[in-house]
Amino acid sequence: MWVWLRAHAVPFYGAYWQERGFKEYELVFGEKPFSGLSNTDELMSKVLKVLKELLENTSTHWGQGKINPATWAWVLRQVDQQARHDK
Repeated sequence: MWVWLRAHAVPFYGAYWQERGFKEYELVFGEKPFSGLSNTDELMSKVLKVLKELLENTSTHWGQGKINPATWAWVLRQVDQQARHDK
C-alpha cells in the first residue's frame, strides 16, 4: 500500500484528480496542455476566466464524487484551445 501511495502522491491535499487529469490530457492529446504558449498575466487571466466558466457547467459522472481525470482532460483541452484561439 505504501508503494502505491508514494507513487501517486501529489504536492497539495485534494489535488489528486486534477493531477491525474493533466496526465490523461497528455495521454489523449499527445502533448502537455498550454505547451508553446507564453506564461503571461494576460494568458493566466484568460485561463482562469474560461476555467471558471467551464467548471460551473461541468458535472461529475454518476457514482463519482469528483470530476474524474477524463473530464479534467476535456476541461483542460477546452481552456487550452480557447487560449490558443485568442492568442
